[in-house]
Order: sequence, then C-alpha cells, then structure tokens
Amino acid sequence: MPNPITIIKNNSAWSRLPISYRGAIIIAIPAICLLGTLGAWIWSRQIGLNTLNQINHTEAVISKSNQLLMSLLNAETGVRGYHINREDDFLIPYRYAKTNIPTILLELDNLLQNNLQQSAKWNEIKRLVNQEMNLLEQKIYELRLQPEGTYSPRDLSLLSQGKQVMDSLRSTIGQLQSEEQTLLTRQQEQLENFRRVITYIQWSSAWISAAAYWAAVYLFNRLDQDLRERELQLSESKTFIETITTNIVDAVITINYKNQIETFNPAATDMFGYQHCDVIGQDLTLLLIEPDLPIAEKKEKVNFWHTNLLQSERRWQTTGYRKDRTSFPLEISISELEPDAQLMIIIRDITATEEAKAKLQSRADELARLSSILAKANTDLEKQNQELDKFAYVASHDLKAPLRAIASLSEWIEEDLTDELSGETRYQMTLLRGRVHRLEELINGLLAYSRVGRVKNEIEIVDVKKLLNEVIDSLSPPDTIKITIASEMPILRTHKIPLRQVFANLISNAIKHRDSAEGKITIAVEELGEFYKFSVADDGPGIPSEFHEKIFAIFQTLYPRDTKENTGIGLSIVKKILDHQGGIIDIELNSDSGTTFYFTWPK
Repeated sequence: MPNPITIIKNNSAWSRLPISYRGAIIIAIPAICLLGTLGAWIWSRQIGLNTLNQINHTEAVISKSNQLLMSLLNAETGVRGYHINREDDFLIPYRYAKTNIPTILLELDNLLQNNLQQSAKWNEIKRLVNQEMNLLEQKIYELRLQPEGTYSPRDLSLLSQGKQVMDSLRSTIGQLQSEEQTLLTRQQEQLENFRRVITYIQWSSAWISAAAYWAAVYLFNRLDQDLRERELQLSESKTFIETITTNIVDAVITINYKNQIETFNPAATDMFGYQHCDVIGQDLTLLLIEPDLPIAEKKEKVNFWHTNLLQSERRWQTTGYRKDRTSFPLEISISELEPDAQLMIIIRDITATEEAKAKLQSRADELARLSSILAKANTDLEKQNQELDKFAYVASHDLKAPLRAIASLSEWIEEDLTDELSGETRYQMTLLRGRVHRLEELINGLLAYSRVGRVKNEIEIVDVKKLLNEVIDSLSPPDTIKITIASEMPILRTHKIPLRQVFANLISNAIKHRDSAEGKITIAVEELGEFYKFSVADDGPGIPSEFHEKIFAIFQTLYPRDTKENTGIGLSIVKKILDHQGGIIDIELNSDSGTTFYFTWPK
C-alpha cells in the first residue's frame, strides 16, 4: 500500500509540477535576480548620467552668463577709460567683447533653446546686450569726433543710457542665474538622493541574490527528495495497483505510450480468454478489432483507435473480441497514469446491461403501442360521448314534445267538457298532468346525469358567496324559509357550473322535503387540507340512517312519487359530480331535527 505521508507530500503544488518545470524554476530564480540586478544597475546608471548632464548643463548656463556679464562690464569700463584719457589701449576690452560676445550668445542660445521657462528672460538679455554694444559703439564714435579734453551733452546722454541698460542687464541676468542656481541645487539634491537609492538597490540586490541562492539550494534539495519519494511511490503504487487489479471484477489493462499492453489482470483473462503471456507487449487493438478483417481495413481501424479513442479520457462503448473469435459488447474507461505516460484501461462486459436495455426498449415499444391504442380509444370514446350528447338531446326533445301535447290536450278536454266531467274525472285529469310533468322532469334529470363529467367546463374565479346568492334567487324559496350563509365563504379557481349544480340540488332538496311551512337552512364551510368542506343543514324531518346509502342511487326516493313529487336523480347527480371532481359527500342526522349534507371540493 502507498505511504500516506508520501502521498500528502506529493500532493503539494510544488510536487505536482513536472520535473522539467521545477528545474526551470530553480534555474530561473538566480537568473531573474541577476537580470533584475543588472537592469537596476543599467537603469540607475542611466538616470544618474541624465541627472549629471542636467547639472553640467545648468552650471554651463550660469558660467556663460557670468562670462557674458563680465565681458560687458569690462567693455563698458574700457570705454569709460577711453572717454577720460582718449588712449586706444583702453578699448582692448571693448574689442575683445565685440569679438567674443556673439560666440557667448550663440552658446547660451543653444543651452536655453528648449527652456521655455527662461525663454522670455533670455530674449530680453539678448536685446539688452545688443543695445549696450550699440551704445558703446556710438559713444566711441562721438569721442573720436571731439577734441581731447572736451565733452558734449550727447556724451552724457549716452553715458546715462548705458548705465540704465547695464543695470537692467545685471538685474535680468541675476534673475536668470538665480533660477538656474535653484534648479542646480534641486538637481544636486536629486543626484544625492538617487545615489542613496542606488546604494539601497545594490544592498537589496545583494540580499535578494543571497536569498535566491539559498532558495535554489533548498529547491534543489526538495527536487532530489521528491525524486527519491516518487521512485518509492512508484514502487508502492505498482504494488497497490497490482493488488487492486488482481481482485477487481472488471478487466484492468495498462498500456505504455506505444499502446502496448504491460499489465493484464485475471478478470481480463476471464473476459477475453487470453493468458497474461499471450498479450504482454501486444497492441491493445488486439482485443478491440475483429481478427478476420482484411489487412488494409484492420490498419485503418488501428490508426483510428490510436489517434482518437485512446487519446481521450472518456468512456466508450464498443465491441470486444475474445480469443475464440466471439464478440461481446463492452464499455471502456481510459485514465492517464502519471508520471510514466501510461494509460489505465478499465473494461466492463455490458452484455447483461445491453440485454436489459433491449428488454426495456421492447417494453417501451409495447407501452407506446398501448398508448397509441389508448389514444385511439379515447378518441373513439370522445366521439361516442358526442354522439351520446346528440342522442340525449334529440331523445329529450322528441320525448318532451308529445308530453307537452298530452298536457295541453288534457287541459283542452277539461275546458271543453267542463259541465260534463265528474269530480273523479277532473281528479284523474289533474293526476295525468302531474305524471306528465314528472316524466318531463325525469327526462331533464337523466339528461343532466348523462352529461356529468363529459361536458368540459372552463376553470374560472368563483366567489362562493355570490354563487350561493344566485342559486337561492333562482330557486325562489318561500318567505317562511330562512336561508343563512356563513360570512367567510372562499373565493377559488374551479369549475363554476358543477359547483352550482351541487349547491342547487342540495338546497332544493332542503326546501322541498320538509314537514312544515316554516324552516331554516344553514350553509357553512371549513378548510380541510387541500379541500374545502361545505355543509348544507336543514331542520326538516331528517333522513333515517338506513337510507343514507340508498338515496345516492339513481331513481331512489324516500316517499312514493304519488305522495311527493321527486325524480330520484338530484342526489345521484351530486354524487357523480363530486366523484368526478375528486370530492366526497356524506350525510348526518342533526341532534335535534333535520339533516346535514357534507361535501368536499378541491381548492
């Protein structure tokens, strides 16, 4: 059996990685650290050089501006000396400035051409420099025209203008140098900060490199340990698999990457008839392809198995072939065994399952045939019901017409022979019309009874209290009979007409069958699970318990029809409606007098 500790260790994320991936990770750790350190050094060196270049640029601007200012001051001082002594040696600084200032201006122009913040000041400086040089040139020209020792108002004016221009020039150059000095200070601080960052990065890189080295050493040790544990696990797993496959009822076969059989358990021997030595090293398709196929067709099927079926981790149903060349249906389940690129094939003989499926399919076909017969029978029954409805309508119409004629004829005879008829004959005529009306009601009752359950009624929202009021209005009970309806009557979705017929028959019986002119009828309801239980109670003479079953049979009455007119169909209709709706009806004698009918109706 495999060592549980070994299994737990090897279930870690590191152990589940392929060996090539782990080796690549171990090599990648110091390589990444080296590349990171090198990249940080290149980046920091480039940033440092950029910052140093900016510092040099700023220092050059300050230096050149100082040089420009000094050249102008020297030129102005020389011109002032020439103004006093009229010696040409005093004009040497002026000539030097005239030669070098354009070069200095060009250099500063190059240095400040991309500096948008200083562009306005620099343009002003160039204008003032040109103005100052022009003033100095005019002053020299004027002095050379005058005799030595003489001065003109023009000299004083030029001297004053030169002083103002130089003051402005000093101020503007001072501002420019001040801003550049501020920028220089900031750049020097950035360079110093960056040098500290570089030092931190170098130390961090050293620590990370050391950690990476130890991590690589640790992972190498883990890899070596995992390899030893995997070797042990493989040995244990092989023993474990052999133990399982020896005792399992399904055929278990392992194949290598060439699809050659390496193990063949006893169940596979029993299933295919091959001995272990017969199949080791053979292609698995030996068991899955018909042996008598032509070579070309067999080769095509072998290629199909190798490129499609054996590469998919799923279940397949196909046909297996035994050593004696008989075939049988089987189910193949394929799983990959790591790390040796082996496949484990589990094969199950599904002969019994296929036979059961065949039997089930046969029964399903038989059920479909019976369903078809039943559907045809339902269709025929529906046609017969339609014919029965038509017959009942025609029969009732044809029977009612002569009955109405008999009733009318008896009335006409009685009217025509009023003076000649005796009292007995008048009684017989009245009795005749009573029998005609009874027969007409009997025909109506039979027609209603035959339609119960066959006439389709729409389901609708029914307010039972409103329905009861409609029924009572249609029955027109005498004023001496008080009918009370409970206040909490439900509102439900149901077939309205059948429910109306039930209430109408029960309330009509309670009105009709009584032994006194006055009376009371109470209609109530209570919830009973998935049903409502309605009750119709009266205070009449009551129905003896021995007749409680009999009264629901068709044509059954408690009293002779000569003493009390009744068709004996009303309660039969009620019973049939409730049977069709899934309800029940019961009867109970009240403790004092009268009868209570209970019936249930689905919600």
